Amino acid sequence: MERRHRRAQRVLTMVLAVGLAGVLVKAAGLTSKYDAEMARLRGEWRVARQAEGLDPVRGAKALYDKYPTPELALCKAAVVAPGASAPLTCSGTFGPKTTFLTDHDQITLTPGAVSATSFAATTTVAADALPAFVRVFAYAPVSGAWSRRGAVVIGARPAFTFTASNGWTVTLTPDARTWLVDGETASLSYRAEYFTPGSATPFETMTGPLTVSASDRPGPTYTVSLQAGGTGTAMQEYQELVSKMADPAAFLKMSAKERAAFEKRMEEVGDRMTKEMEAMTANPEAMIEKQARFGCGAISITVEGGQASGSVSCGQKVGSLSLKGKRA
Repeated sequence: MERRHRRAQRVLTMVLAVGLAGVLVKAAGLTSKYDAEMARLRGEWRVARQAEGLDPVRGAKALYDKYPTPELALCKAAVVAPGASAPLTCSGTFGPKTTFLTDHDQITLTPGAVSATSFAATTTVAADALPAFVRVFAYAPVSGAWSRRGAVVIGARPAFTFTASNGWTVTLTPDARTWLVDGETASLSYRAEYFTPGSATPFETMTGPLTVSASDRPGPTYTVSLQAGGTGTAMQEYQELVSKMADPAAFLKMSAKERAAFEKRMEEVGDRMTKEMEAMTANPEAMIEKQARFGCGAISITVEGGQASGSVSCGQKVGSLSLKGKRA
């Protein structure tokens, strides 16, 4: 099994090396409420420091000794669909009057119970929210010392339809029903399809995961790493299985029978994926020609309400295409 896994990884590296790229999706900045609240808090902290004679430069040690950095040790990330609500719980170390905020305007955080070691709230997601891994910030009073953790995945599954400047229709559609959360990143499989004018059948299909990260500020760029459609199904299955294997706790919870079935499925999917990718790389000259005739990779998209625009860079015989369309 390990030998087959290494073999599959080598072939995967070959495929990625030919330049199959990602889809970039940009959304407008979504931090105005957070920015306004931070401006208010900073003014409040400045007045408090002056009243207490705490200088943030010359007396920094005294300031942070009295008002230390809160510790957000763990927030159990919840995937919340647009228009829905879910409980949020975080553990850590919090002093009196710690302020908890999210930096995403389409998340409403309704605080619940707070103690020296835990924070609870209800998160509500706006009905038109786009995918994001939303962060919770904990701010100490007066000093403004802070920490953050990824806490809520906005589990939106938007689809897009575009008309390209050369007449092609380009669609970007979710290819999975659920988001996969791994630490402070989350991904959802997408399918990109390209159609010539008047055709109901795509002449090219690509698939891959759209990924959001808690390290991104709202208004993020989403990246979908795409592979040619011939390997999409097997590759996505294989990536999901590898992700599960990387979680020791989940793997150990399986019974011996479940582990055996899991390993068998992984071997079968790995073999199928390897054969599909080897078929792709069997004729390098054909791959090079296809790259020139098509070669589309990174799609950058700006979303404004229900409308979307962007561009896609393709092979030398196609060039760069502008896109106009809408969000479904």
